[in-house]
Amino acid sequence: MRTLSLYLLLGIILHAVEASRFSLSPPAFFNRFSDFEEEYEEEEEGPGLGGLALKALVGASVAAVGGAGVSFARRAIKAKQQRVSTPKQQRSHLPSSSTVGSSTPSFVESGIKGGKSDPKIARGTTTMAPPSSTEADGSGEEAEKEPEEVFDVEPVVELDESKLSEGQKEHPYAKLLGPKLVKYDSKQGKLVEVATADVLDGKVTSLFFHAQQVEQMLEKMKAGKVLPGLKEVYAEQRAKGNNFEVVFMSLPDGQEGRFQAYMKDMPWYAVPFNATERLRDAYKAFKIQNLPAAVVVDEQAQVLNEKGFTYMLIDKEGFPWHPKTLSQMLGSTFLSKDRSVPAAEVAKKKVLALYFSANWCKPCQEFTPKLVEAYEKVRAQGKDLEVVFVSMDETEEKFKEYFAKMPWLSLPYEDKTARSLLMTELEVKGLPTLVLLDEEREVITSKGRDFVLKDPEGAKFPWYPQPLNEISYSFDGIAQKPSLVLFMEGASADAQAKMVAAMQAVAEEFTAKNKLAPEDAAHRFNFYYAQEISTFSKALRSIAGLEQLNPKDKFLKSKAESNKPRLVLLDIAKEVCHVSPAEDAGTVEETTIRELLQARVEGTLPMETFRQPEPEEAGASASAKGAGTV
Repeated sequence: MRTLSLYLLLGIILHAVEASRFSLSPPAFFNRFSDFEEEYEEEEEGPGLGGLALKALVGASVAAVGGAGVSFARRAIKAKQQRVSTPKQQRSHLPSSSTVGSSTPSFVESGIKGGKSDPKIARGTTTMAPPSSTEADGSGEEAEKEPEEVFDVEPVVELDESKLSEGQKEHPYAKLLGPKLVKYDSKQGKLVEVATADVLDGKVTSLFFHAQQVEQMLEKMKAGKVLPGLKEVYAEQRAKGNNFEVVFMSLPDGQEGRFQAYMKDMPWYAVPFNATERLRDAYKAFKIQNLPAAVVVDEQAQVLNEKGFTYMLIDKEGFPWHPKTLSQMLGSTFLSKDRSVPAAEVAKKKVLALYFSANWCKPCQEFTPKLVEAYEKVRAQGKDLEVVFVSMDETEEKFKEYFAKMPWLSLPYEDKTARSLLMTELEVKGLPTLVLLDEEREVITSKGRDFVLKDPEGAKFPWYPQPLNEISYSFDGIAQKPSLVLFMEGASADAQAKMVAAMQAVAEEFTAKNKLAPEDAAHRFNFYYAQEISTFSKALRSIAGLEQLNPKDKFLKSKAESNKPRLVLLDIAKEVCHVSPAEDAGTVEETTIRELLQARVEGTLPMETFRQPEPEEAGASASAKGAGTV
C-alpha cells in the first residue's frame, strides 16, 4: 500500500518504456535507467537522447494536457541544461528526479483557479518535485525535514448497514463503490455516512482520484489548485439540472485526519477512508497513473470516459462527456501557409503525423529540421504522408514564427480545446512528440521522433509495430506485458543473425496468437533483442543482475562467460524477471525460446524480484534522485 501511494504521489515512471498505459513504475528500474542515460549522454558529449532524455531527467508521469505539456517540457529542458553543465560530483543538490503527476488543462481559463503562477509557467502543470533532503544548500549534508502536519480524527456519523435493503446493496454503484459513502455535513461539523444507492441512483458520476498532499505540492510549486476548477464545473452542471455527482477517491494511504480535513472543502461524496481495499482496487482497475484524474461513469456505473478530468474542465457544455474520436478532436479545418485546408482533404491521407512541438523548446528546434528532411524524403518516395503541427507555444506570434519553418499543416492556434484533448488522448508527456496515425486514424506509433532519427530515409516508414525489435530501436509496450529480451551483445555477427531468426519465428507465432486473445492472455509477450551495448541494454542488464559489457570485452577471454547470450523474461509491472543460464553453445536455439515461454504460460517458470542496487550504488541514486528510491 505504501509503495502504491508513493508511486502515485511522486509520479515516478518507468523511463525507457512506452509512456502510454504503463503500469505503476518500479523505482529500481527508473533509477537504473536514469543512471545509464546520464552515462550515455556524457559519453556522447551532448544531449544524446534529446526529447527522450527529458522524461529521464524529470521522470514525470504526466497526462500532459494543453499547457501542462508546455511547462513540463520547459522545466525539464532547464533542468537538463543545469545537469549537463554541473560536474557529476556536485549533482546531489540538483532537484529531485521525481515529480507529482498532474493532468490539468491550463489552457482553460475557467479550469484551475486559486493559485498564483509565473506567467511563463502554465497553471495546473506537472513539474519538478521539491529538492530531496540532501540537496539543501549543495553541501551534501541533510537538510532539516519539515515535520509532517498531524490532523485530528473526528467521529463519523455512521450508517447502520444492516438496515440497507437488498436493492440498495445490489445497486450497480454499491457494487462499484461499496454500500455507503461519506459527505461533510457543515451543520453537524462531521462526516456523515449515506447509502450509495440513495445518492447516486440515476446519476452520471465523476470518480475523482486525488490527494490533499498532491494539491498542496502543486500549490507550493505555483501550479495552481485543482479543487476550485472542479467545484465550478460541479456547481454549473447541477445548476443546469444535470443528474451529475462527484465521488472523491482518496489516495489509499495517509492520515484519516487529513482525509477528513480535505473533505470539508468538497461539496460532494467520497468513498470512506477505511475502505482501503476498495480504493486500492479502483486505482488499479482504472489504471490511475496520474493525480488528479477522473473517470466518468453512467447511471449503471459503466465507464463513459476514462479521461474525464480533461473533458470536464475544457468542455463544460459536453455533459455527460462521451469520449471523442481523434478525427472529431482534430476538427474541420487546418492551416497551411496561405489558406485554410478542409479536414476532408487531410482525411484522404493514409498516414497523418501529429507533431507536438514549441518554439521555445530547444530539443524541438533541433529536431524540426530533421523532421522536415524526413518528411520531404518520404513524400518524394511517393508515400502518402501529411504532418499537422500541434503548437505548445505561449503566444500566437511565437506560433507563427515557428510554423513559418515548417512545410506542412497546423491546427489553428486558437483551437485550445483540440490541443488539450489531443495531448490527453495521446498521452503526450514531453516535447517534441511525433504520433503517427493510420488511414482509420488509429495510432501506429507514438515514437515517431525516435523512428525519424533512426530511419531518416524513411525506409521502414510508417514504422508499424514489429513482432521483434532491437531494444534500442523500439521499446514500445515493454511495460504493458511480460517481455522476452535476448542479450547477445557479445556474440559474433553470424551467431547474432541466427539468434535473431530464431526469435523472429517465435515472435511472429505469438503475435499471431495475440490478435485474437484477450489482453490478459498468458501467452501475450513482447519480444526484443540487444545486439549492441546501449543505454537500454545496460539498464535492463542491471535490473536482471547481469554483468555489464564494454565493447572491448568481446576480445577478452576473461569475459567469455559474460559474452554468452542470455534470455531474460521481464515482468516490469510485477518487478520480477527470469534469467536463463548462459548458453555454452554461443547461441540460443528456437526450441530454448519456446520452452522458456511455455513454462511461463504454464506458470512453472521461476521468477525473481528485480535486483536492488548495491549499497554504494543505492547511495549515489538516493543523493542524485531524491525520492526516486522507495
